[in-house]
Amino acid sequence: MAGYLAGILSVWHAQPIFIGLLVLIGLLLVIRPIKNPSVAVIAAGFGIVYTHYCLNPVDTIPQRVRVLTPPSAAATHSVRLSVRAYPWGRTWVANLPRKTPIDSLRYGDILTIQATRITPEPPTNPGGFDYGLYLKKHRHAGHLRIESYTQTGRLIMNPLAPIAYALKDRIQQIHARSLPPDYRDLLIGLVFGQHGTQLPDDWVDNFQRTGLTHLLVVSGSQVALISGICFNILQLMGLSMRSRIIGIGLINGLFYIMTGGGPSIFRAMVMMMLALILKWRHQRTSPLHIMGTTLAILGLINPLSWLQTGTHLSFLATAALIFGVPQITRSLPAWPPWLSLILAMSIAPFIFTAAALWFVFGQISTGSLLTNMIVGFWIEWLVIIGFFSSAIGILAPIITDWINFSCLGMMQLLTGLVNTVAQWPGMVLSLGKPSIGVVLAIYALIAKLATQRTPLRLTRYHGVCCLALIVGLWLPSLWLTQPFRIIFLDVGQGDSCIIQTPNRHTIVVDTGPPGSGRYVLGPALRRLGVTAIDLVILTHWHRDHVGGFNTLKRQFTIGTVLQRQGANTHYKFDDGTQIDIIYPNNTSTNINNQSITTRVRYGPYQFLLTGDLEQLGERELIAEHSQHLTATVLKLGHHGSKTSSIPEFLDAVAPQIGIVSAGRNNRYRHPHPQTLEACQLRAIKLYRTDHHGAIAFQTDGQRLYSRTWIPERH
Repeated sequence: MAGYLAGILSVWHAQPIFIGLLVLIGLLLVIRPIKNPSVAVIAAGFGIVYTHYCLNPVDTIPQRVRVLTPPSAAATHSVRLSVRAYPWGRTWVANLPRKTPIDSLRYGDILTIQATRITPEPPTNPGGFDYGLYLKKHRHAGHLRIESYTQTGRLIMNPLAPIAYALKDRIQQIHARSLPPDYRDLLIGLVFGQHGTQLPDDWVDNFQRTGLTHLLVVSGSQVALISGICFNILQLMGLSMRSRIIGIGLINGLFYIMTGGGPSIFRAMVMMMLALILKWRHQRTSPLHIMGTTLAILGLINPLSWLQTGTHLSFLATAALIFGVPQITRSLPAWPPWLSLILAMSIAPFIFTAAALWFVFGQISTGSLLTNMIVGFWIEWLVIIGFFSSAIGILAPIITDWINFSCLGMMQLLTGLVNTVAQWPGMVLSLGKPSIGVVLAIYALIAKLATQRTPLRLTRYHGVCCLALIVGLWLPSLWLTQPFRIIFLDVGQGDSCIIQTPNRHTIVVDTGPPGSGRYVLGPALRRLGVTAIDLVILTHWHRDHVGGFNTLKRQFTIGTVLQRQGANTHYKFDDGTQIDIIYPNNTSTNINNQSITTRVRYGPYQFLLTGDLEQLGERELIAEHSQHLTATVLKLGHHGSKTSSIPEFLDAVAPQIGIVSAGRNNRYRHPHPQTLEACQLRAIKLYRTDHHGAIAFQTDGQRLYSRTWIPERH
C-alpha cells in the first residue's frame, strides 16, 4: 500500500519518479523495516502507470457513447448524465438540451452524438469550486455538451443497474402518493441519499449549519443498518451463510447504484463483505486490517479515490467508531451505558473529522455535537422505517401510505428542530483554511490518545497541551491584526464585494444574483475565516445585487443591514477604517438611481462603490458631495454601462483604478466601449471580473497591493 500510494502521489504532484521512490522509502522506514522492497517498487510502478492512465488527457471527442447513469435535471437549462466512450474508453459527464425528456434515455443506451467539449475554468473566487480538479479525481475525461444524438442500440454490462434504476423510480412514485414533495425527497435522501432529489435550499443550509449534512448523504451507517436488517431477514428465512453473503452482496450492489455510489458507500460495503466472508471462513482479524484491505481495494479500482475528500472523511468516521468510541466510553465517569454510548457516538466522529472539515471548508460546525446527540437515534429510526416503507410499498403501496403518515410527523419535528437550532449563535465556527502542518499535528495527537491502552485522564500535561492548542489557534484572530482588505467578487452579471478591516470587522456590499450566496459569497467568507458579518449594505433591490442575501443570512450571523432610504451615516472602526454611507435624495422612478453609495477609507486610500447609479445619481453626488468623492479605486456604476461613469463624475472622483463587475459574454454587452474609452483617456487602470475573476486589494496603510484570481481572459 505504501508503494502504491507513493506511485500515485508522484504522478499527482507531477514529480519525477525517483522522488516518488524516495517518498516510498521514507514511508517504509516509518511504517516497518524493509523486508521485501521489490514488492513495494512493483506496487509503486503499478500506481504510476495506472494513475498516468487515469489522468491522461483525452484530446478527441467520442463519436459513440454508452449511457452509464440515466439523465437527471441538473440545472434549469440542461439535463445531465454520465457516459462512457463506446466500446471501451474513459467516462464523460455530458449535458443534453433542457427540452430532452428525462426518461428518454436508459442505462446502456448506445448513442451516436454530435458534441462539443466544455473546458472547465479554474476557480475565479476565493474558496471557489475547482470543477476541473473534481473531474480528474473522479476519472472523468471531461465534460461534453451534446447538441444532437441518435440511439443506435443498447448494451447492458451490469444486469443490476436496470433493476436498481427501476426500483428507485418506483420508490419515488410510491412516496409521492402520500408525502409532500419536500418531505418525499427528505425521506428518500435519508435512506438512499440526495442523488436524484431536490431539497429546499433553506433546509440544506440549516442542515449544514447544524452539522447534519452527512445525514443527507448515504454513508456507512445506512449501509451497515440496512445490510444488518437484510442479513437478519435472510437468516430467519433459513438460508445458509454462503447464501446470505451472496444475498447481501446483491442487495449492496443494488443499493450502491440506487444511491449514485461514492467512496463512503463503497468503503462500507467492502468492509461489510470482508467481515462476513471472514466470519464464514472462521478466520479472525483486526478491524485495522479490514480497513487497510478495503483501502487497498478502493485504490486498485480507482487510485484517485485516495485523494477524494469523501474517502478521507469516510475512513476517519470509521476510525472514530473503531478507536474513538471505546476510548471515550472507557474514559467517561460511571454513567449508564446507554448514556455513555450516546455521548461517545457523538463526540468521537466530531473529534476525528473536525480537522479534515476545517482544512477543506475552512470552518468547524460546533453545533454538530449537540444536534447529533439529539437526533442521532431519531435518524436511525427514520432510516429503518423509510427502508421498510420503500420495500413494502413495491408490493403493497397502501401500507406504505399508512407508514409514511407516521414518518411525516417525525420528519416535520426533525426539520422544525433543525431550522430552530440553526438560528442559534455559534453553531458554526469559521477559522479560515489551516496549514497542512496544523492538521497533521492534530491527527498525530488524536492517534496517540485513541491508541492509548489506559482510559484517558485529564492531567496537567493534557491541560497545558490543550491550552497551547487553543492559544495557537485563537491568538492570531484575537490579538494580531491583518492588513485592510477589499475583494470584488466574480458573481457573473451582478455585484458583490467583501471588506475586511485590520481588526477583522467584515462588511458586505451587495450579494450578487441568486445562487451567489451559496456558491460564491459563502465559500469566500468561510475561506477568509468569517463567522459573523458586521454590516451588509444592499445598494438597491435589483436581483443581480440582492439575489444572494437570503442564503447569506441563513449561513452567517448578520449585525446591521442597510437598505432602501435612510439618513447618511458615518462608521468609524477602532482600527482606522471609515465608511461613509450616502443615500440618494432624488425622486427618480429609475431604481438604479436609488442606489446607496459607499465610500471606504483606510489610511491614504479610498474606495468608492456606487451600485448602479446612472447619470442623474452621479450628478447629484457631484452637486452635494464633491469634496468627498475623490477615491483611489472606483467601482464603475451599473457594470460599466454607458448610462453611468459620465466624464464629469470620473473627473470628480479622479480614480487611479477602476473596477467593472460584469458577467462574461453578458447579454447587455457590459462594459460599454464608450465607458472603456473614457477610462483610457484618463489613464485609469481597469480591472474586470469577466476577465480577471475576483479582484482583491490589500494595504497596510503604506502601500496598496492588488491581486486577480485568474490571468486576464478574453
